[in-house]
Amino acid sequence: MNVLHLEENLSARILLVLSAKKSQFAIHASKLEALNPLSILSRGYLVAYKDQGKKMIKKSDDVELDSEISLKLSDGYVDAKVTNIRKA
Repeated sequence: MNVLHLEENLSARILLVLSAKKSQFAIHASKLEALNPLSILSRGYLVAYKDQGKKMIKKSDDVELDSEISLKLSDGYVDAKVTNIRKA
């Protein structure tokens, strides 16, 4: 084997490994994007807060009637007042 053949073989293997790593990176990046909180909000979900945005509301038991809450949307916040609480 001559040096030129070894160099071509090495270059081909490097390109193959690089291509595989780029594919793996793209897969991981898309998974991270799907879990990104801002991406989730852009799909129509929201996050509800109480106590002027200090505590996240996770259950209906976390709020009381007539309390003020904030709803975080993809493009800002909406302030609201709790008028009814329904259990699932």
